Amino acid sequence: MPVHIQAPQKIAPNTAFTLVVQVDGARAGRQVTVTLTQEGGPPPWFDPRPQEGVASPEGLTVVTFDHLALSGPGTATLSAVARGYYGGYYGSDVVLIEVAP
Repeated sequence: MPVHIQAPQKIAPNTAFTLVVQVDGARAGRQVTVTLTQEGGPPPWFDPRPQEGVASPEGLTVVTFDHLALSGPGTATLSAVARGYYGGYYGSDVVLIEVAP
């Protein structure tokens, strides 16, 4: 899978966490934009702006979303979609995060 989300499976409500998205397959030096969205679950608390990264010589791009948080309780579905600078589609991934005290 060319896009993979690394995130905690369970968090406490209103507690900051970091989500890392790895994108594989971009040409070295190419810009990759990752958009993070949420479907369902507790209200989010994060910056909705896409994050950008540049592919390494091996074609790996790592994009980090810091200071995310969710109110709770519940289960949130977060999706990451990766696109190239010129609109090329690299893929997407979905992660479920449980919010429980």
